[in-house]
Amino acid sequence: MQNVNYTALTPLTFLERAGRYFTHQVAFDDLKGHSFTYGDLLSRSKSAAQFLINNATSEMPKVAVILDNGLASFEAHFFVPASKGVIVNLNPTLSISELISQIKQSDSEFVILSEQLFKSNEDALLSIGLTNYVCVDNSSDTHFSCAPNVTRYDDLFETQSEMLSLDQFVVDELSLIGINYTSGTTGNPKGVTFTHRSAYLQALGQCILLGLNNQSNYYFMLPMYHGNGWFQVWANVAATSKMIIPNVPHLSEMAEQMLEHGISHCAGSPRLLKNIYRMELLDRLSGLVIMTGGAAPTPQLVALSRQYGIRLIPQYGLNESCATFCVTDFIDREADELVNVFGQGVPAVHTGIGIKVVDNENNEIPKDGKSVGEILLRGNTVSAGYYRNEHETQKSFSDGWFRTGDIASVSPNGTLILKDRLKDIVFIDTPEGWLNVSTLEVERVLLTHESVKDVAVVGIDTEQSELIAFIESDDANFDISQLGLFCKDKLGRYHIPNRFIRQDLPKTVTGKIQKHILRKLLDSHA
Repeated sequence: MQNVNYTALTPLTFLERAGRYFTHQVAFDDLKGHSFTYGDLLSRSKSAAQFLINNATSEMPKVAVILDNGLASFEAHFFVPASKGVIVNLNPTLSISELISQIKQSDSEFVILSEQLFKSNEDALLSIGLTNYVCVDNSSDTHFSCAPNVTRYDDLFETQSEMLSLDQFVVDELSLIGINYTSGTTGNPKGVTFTHRSAYLQALGQCILLGLNNQSNYYFMLPMYHGNGWFQVWANVAATSKMIIPNVPHLSEMAEQMLEHGISHCAGSPRLLKNIYRMELLDRLSGLVIMTGGAAPTPQLVALSRQYGIRLIPQYGLNESCATFCVTDFIDREADELVNVFGQGVPAVHTGIGIKVVDNENNEIPKDGKSVGEILLRGNTVSAGYYRNEHETQKSFSDGWFRTGDIASVSPNGTLILKDRLKDIVFIDTPEGWLNVSTLEVERVLLTHESVKDVAVVGIDTEQSELIAFIESDDANFDISQLGLFCKDKLGRYHIPNRFIRQDLPKTVTGKIQKHILRKLLDSHA
């Protein structure tokens, strides 16, 4: 008897449903005169998926997508997996050598990229060999590569589709839907794999956490190549929201665009949010729902959010957890100041209870808000492992848990309080013995100084170990030598940095500070 109580979970059903029953509702607007309905997107996705099916040489082709936010990067999240393919989002700001390395490492058979990127690096890209290129037009230039394995993006939609349903080829929900490369903040990027089931559940979790529905207007600040926009690419389609997806907007324009188009939801790092928290406009952003992550929000961001009626939702997650795993909602935690400012919350509704914080002997730490240990995760939205990297997979996924490398304490009410990356905990030799110092806690204090724009604290090994604080500031008259005195009443004596260095901080495109580069900088001047 045919199984009537089981259908493979996949986010492809979101667009199939939206396209069938919300056919004429606007789904996408790039603010440049291009908008598409859900019916349009469903039809286009079936045509593009058919193109990949017709031209693929493997059963499950990997498709690298190297694009900024826009229609093509959005649509690829649907037509690639609909073709039985795996979407491999790559960061377009990387060097061509890094991109080629990741194309090869992921076994990508197709590459979707901008025409400009292709033309600038045509020889290097074509030298890869068995790869098909799909170029997204960014000009009216009629001169184009005549190579047989190069196709214009718009030509994908000329294909006559034979698909009855966008999800018809998904028979195993545990098959791969995507590979996301880690950002490289801690070293060499790794290809994080995840499944149709994980993507489906994470997307629905985002709908619940953000309160998305078909009246929502969502503004895409998050790069889609960064964790699939925290899986909100699929979440907004599940909710049949209207998505405003400007292609790399100027940061100064964000707040005005959000006000003009009645934006109700968005997400981004605390550093990105600083660009929309503009004092002359804040009172008009009341009611806005913002999810933030990548770092804890500063006390200033928390205070402004409360003052102006913005619902700020900090989240904790990694590529390996399909983005959000824990969330904090300040609305329900008014009385707990420590959690309000620094907490990373409790497991989100879609992640269950698969989290623990353990000491060096894998024993769970006390819930006292002081003891620290490593965060371990498990559950339906945790990665299936690193692609073609068995060594790192065995190292990080063991005994039924994923070892995050993040250090946290747990408050008496069960809230996770993130302390640092495991490799960013500095061991200071004191007369009283070894002391564990969280660089994250030191950074939080330094960020409260009015002249400190951004900060990164790293440890270096000397005879006793030292803390070095790199300070970014726009104040030309700022004397950073006074920061030690500023910290005196706010930090323990061994937590105060030994040196303060004024420095523009190296960051990924998503705003994460690359501490490994700062360590190399210190090593080169040692």
